[in-house]
Amino acid sequence: MSEPQVKKQKVECNGRDISEITNVLNKCMLAMDNGDEDEFASCFVEDGMLEIVLTKTETKDLRNVCKTIKQKFPTAQHWEGNVYVQFQDNEHATNVSYWKAIDGGEIVSQGKHFDKLVKVDGVWKMQQRKIVHVWTKAAGHIQQTDPKPKD
Repeated sequence: MSEPQVKKQKVECNGRDISEITNVLNKCMLAMDNGDEDEFASCFVEDGMLEIVLTKTETKDLRNVCKTIKQKFPTAQHWEGNVYVQFQDNEHATNVSYWKAIDGGEIVSQGKHFDKLVKVDGVWKMQQRKIVHVWTKAAGHIQQTDPKPKD
């Protein structure tokens, strides 16, 4: 017996929305690499949440996260790739993407981002970002139990 067909609601979005979301994701990475705490925090809504699974960090202190990462990895560059955006409606979207950190031309860690985004006053911002490491140079492959963000 085949499973019943569920009709999904079609959400209207355009290339501009996808481009703006991709841009804010990249802006976040560049701000982190530059140690620009204000620019980093501006990628999130005012009460945005960031979770780093590897270090068991869950915080709304976004400026401090930026500062800590820059201090710990002063010459690393972070890259966002394979961005996959899905829209729940015209003002809410999710993203799943890959990231990697490169230092001195060598990959030092890689993983996935799970993002919830919201459009505030016409601007896409992250409401929640979950950073999941899947490999680091120091630890090798890292097994994750449930990488998806909580609703």
